[in-house]
Order: sequence, then structure tokens, then C-alpha cells
Amino acid sequence: MINTLLRVRSGGCNRLVRAAFVTGPGPADAIRWGDVPDPAPGADQVLVRTLAVAVDHVDTYVRSGSLDTSVTWPLVVGRDLVGEVRAAPEHSGLAAGDLVWTSSLGYENRPGATAELAVIETARCYRLPDGLDPVEAVATFHGATTALLGLRRCGIAPGEHLFVHGGGGGVGAMVVQVGLDAGARVTATARDDETLAWLRDLRDGVRVIEVVDSRERPQAGLAHDVDVHFDTTGRIAMSEALAALAHRGRVVVTARRDTDGVPLRALYLRDQSIVGFVLSRATCDELAWAAAQTNRLLAEGTRARAVRTMTMDQAARAHTMLEAGEVHGKLVLVPPRPTAADR
Repeated sequence: MINTLLRVRSGGCNRLVRAAFVTGPGPADAIRWGDVPDPAPGADQVLVRTLAVAVDHVDTYVRSGSLDTSVTWPLVVGRDLVGEVRAAPEHSGLAAGDLVWTSSLGYENRPGATAELAVIETARCYRLPDGLDPVEAVATFHGATTALLGLRRCGIAPGEHLFVHGGGGGVGAMVVQVGLDAGARVTATARDDETLAWLRDLRDGVRVIEVVDSRERPQAGLAHDVDVHFDTTGRIAMSEALAALAHRGRVVVTARRDTDGVPLRALYLRDQSIVGFVLSRATCDELAWAAAQTNRLLAEGTRARAVRTMTMDQAARAHTMLEAGEVHGKLVLVPPRPTAADR
């Protein structure tokens, strides 16, 4: 029963809202758009009307059951949303009509984001800065928080050389921008002309960035003497990543094959480190810090590379496109237009 997922308002008749949900782990075409119980916020939760939801690769991992996380089925899919507050606890400082966002729904037994109404724990609910477009903003959250916490975890410092493989992807584009904001010297790769041009546009006289066309170089020659190696694609072998590092360099691992040999002798002789990081394990305090930094970056003009919108009732198609590699930039879902029966 779906009411094992979303708590129904007590008393009176049970009202329904529409959502994209799955009844168990499976393929993208298992996602259904239909009625679920109207969610009732608890004492420490905010009820929001959903305005925009990002579609991330991690959403497909949760839906398929391949991500190691606790899930209550059926599950409303999606993690990142921007919404308008309908009801909020007094201690939250929020009021009806405020725009808020979150990036940690849909896993660890939390209901997901792709629904007309959603509930968010106050500790995971952040105010959206004034004047920001919900669609543009939601497209940044997963990449920005991953970049911020991943680079914080490895201790990136001003003046250090940061290498980003896959600099045009949803995460890679944010790692590049966050790295530049941190004062790093950035080398970024891409393999299509549009992305290469976008990366080159980020260069200015203060923040230096080298752009590499990965079609023209073998992977082993993409980087050298770097302080932080951040491969957002997971395609560069660990031996090659470590060989590209300077003394005391760090490899940040956010995407990787299950088996990947590590040359341990070279690792310790050069005083290097491998830092594993997954956003799903971040604490509420870490997420709150990343949210504050994300809001600052958004207010200063940081944006996703490209944004395409679809409607939430097309969630199954959106997951299919993402898994097939048909999405370039970020894919955002918005509520479908109301039908005559909804009015």
C-alpha cells in the first residue's frame, strides 16, 4: 500500500496528490504517474508545493536498487527539489509562500521529490535566495553539493592544481566552478565542441583554466603534476590517476569501477591519498554547510551548463533518457499543466 510511504492526514477523507513512483526496484519504465495520499507533515517537517525537480544519475541507482540505501517501497522518485512552503513548524522561521529547496529526498527511507506535494525535514530544508529561477536553481544542487563537499573532503587550497575529467557533466561543471571559486588552478576535459566552448568561456584574467579536448589525447596524457584529481566519469584507471598526481596529491573518488588496482608502493612513496566520497553519506551539518555555499554561488551567478525541462508525468521517459546517455547538461521536471478535472 502506498500509505506505507506517505502518511495520510488523520480524520476526514484521504485526499490524493499525483506523484511519480515505483512499487519496487526495477527499470525506468516501471515508474508510474498516479495518485498517492496527500502527505501530512510531522512536527519537524515542512510541507511544500513542488515547483521543480532535478533528475540525477543517483535517482536511477535508487530506483533500480543498485544504491546501498534504505528504501521503503513504493517510493516516490527524486532527490532535489525547489518548492513553495504550504505549512512549516514555527521554529523553522519559514512561512507559507517562501521558496525553499532540498537535495536529500528519496533515499534512507525519505519519500522522494517528484510529486505535487512533498514533505522535507526542517534540518534538510533551505531557503532559496530571492530572485532565483526554480528550474535553474534545482539544476545545480546535486552537482554543487557534491563538488563542495568532495573538494572540502580532500582539502583543496588556493593555488593548487585541480584536474576535472568530464568538465561538462552535471557534477563536472560544478566541480570546475567550485574549484575556481576556491582559488584553484583548474584543468578540465570535455569531448564535444559545445562543452569545450562553455569551459573556455569560464576563463578570465584572475581564475586560470586550461581546457583539454579529450578526443585528441590518450587518457594517460590528460593530466600531470596535479594536486587534486577529480574524475567525474569513473573512466580513468586508478593507476593513471595516481601517476598524474604531484607529491602529496589526492584522488577524489565519486564514481569508479568495482575493481581497480591501486599501485600501493607508488602511493606511499609519493605521500599521496585516495579520498572516497558519496553525497548520500553526508551528515545534516555537512549538507547545511554545502547549502549555504550553494546559495552564495547561485547568488553570484553560478549555473548548470545547460538545462532541459520536461513534466513530472514524464519521469519514466526522463530516467530512460538519462540512462541511455541522451541528456547533455541537466534535466529538470516541472508539474504538468492542470487538466479540466483538476480545476
